[in-house]
Amino acid sequence: MASFRKRSEKPGSKWYYRIRTADGKHPWKVGFTDLAATKQLAAEREIAERRQAEGLVDDAEINRRKHARKPLTSHLDDFQAVVAARGNTAKHVTDTMHNCRRIVELAGATKFADLTPSRVQRALAEIRHAGLALTTVNKHLTSIKAFVKWAADDGRANLNLGSLKAFNSATDPRYERRSIGVDELAQLIEVAKKSVKTWRKIEGETRSLVYWLASYTGLRWSEIRAIKPTSFNWRAGTVSVTAAYTKNRKTSTHRLPPELAKALKAFVRDMTADQPVFNLPRKGGAEMLRVDLPLAGIPHKDERGRNFDFHCLRGQFATMLDDAGVSLAKCQALMRHSTPLLTAKYVRPRQEELDHAISMLPAIGERFVTRAQQNSYPECPELANSVPITKTDEQSAMLTSAGENQGGGLSNGPNGTKAEIVEKSVEWIETPRREARAGSDCRSRPPCGGVD
Repeated sequence: MASFRKRSEKPGSKWYYRIRTADGKHPWKVGFTDLAATKQLAAEREIAERRQAEGLVDDAEINRRKHARKPLTSHLDDFQAVVAARGNTAKHVTDTMHNCRRIVELAGATKFADLTPSRVQRALAEIRHAGLALTTVNKHLTSIKAFVKWAADDGRANLNLGSLKAFNSATDPRYERRSIGVDELAQLIEVAKKSVKTWRKIEGETRSLVYWLASYTGLRWSEIRAIKPTSFNWRAGTVSVTAAYTKNRKTSTHRLPPELAKALKAFVRDMTADQPVFNLPRKGGAEMLRVDLPLAGIPHKDERGRNFDFHCLRGQFATMLDDAGVSLAKCQALMRHSTPLLTAKYVRPRQEELDHAISMLPAIGERFVTRAQQNSYPECPELANSVPITKTDEQSAMLTSAGENQGGGLSNGPNGTKAEIVEKSVEWIETPRREARAGSDCRSRPPCGGVD
């Protein structure tokens, strides 16, 4: 049976109630200023305690109820400690917690029950309408989802924000990066090496090696900053970055081109083992690059508004791998990405390369002539391609007609069926080939060995 009392007779003072809890205790709990409302609360709590004592409520539900009464700010502090304990960088911890607290504030949430998908969606809309890029909005969504997932996994709340989808950041590009040509990259490295300008006491030779290393290994600014002379294995021709300085917290080893390895070995020859090789500041890669870009005749921003900053050198590495024909899976491994989709975003082909790719597509008519040539002399493709073919106007029209009918089977045309056209084509291609063969030394050399 519940008991009630007031600790003060002052107007507006609250009533207190006492009931038997599941563990057999009788603590006094604060109620409301209205006695009837306090009695209703006590009755509900008494039923809940009785159900818990009889084992009708599981421990997980009890734990969630306990945490539901705590303010969200307390849970955010606990989450921050967990994020830091996972070994994340201080910047990652700061950014994540800033995003979470901003969402909680804009959603007007004080407890877990207030953190509903609709409220979070409205908070994201406010951030978007404030003029921030969709990429930034998506980072806020990722942070608050991580907080909610942690709370659910920790048994603190039964929440789910899985219905909230990220925005398509491609529709709102705020800072677009680009790649440069290999000749431009070589010019940048060479110009920086010869430059007499210094940036924060960093000389041109140092900057040149940093650009070279970043574009041929994909290493980030912070990772290059952590390199020491002991990071190099000159016999294997590699450089390693320990897990404490990599983004994915895994030790990474990168093979160096022979020329770069030779230049780096000479550069660190007189350094002590624990001395930073490049002595770079914590930030400033883009600022440093802007010292040498004008000297190399490379604009920081092109006519399409795309930028070339220090992080673009990592994209340059991925783009050059793609140009060399390296598969996406291997490129992903070299870039140390979690998914191939992320790697694909770093491959930035230039317009000249795209135009060249289109020019390599075969023309329909040429494709048919080439096939007819090979069919005329299959045992010696070298000879078949070495003798020029002179076509009459009638023969050219015949091949054009055949090209138009390639996808339609053996349909009739003005010069006959496709089968007849092929037979005629082989006949007028065959004659000069066999005449050339009769006058050549084909029988005395491979690959055909003079087979008739």
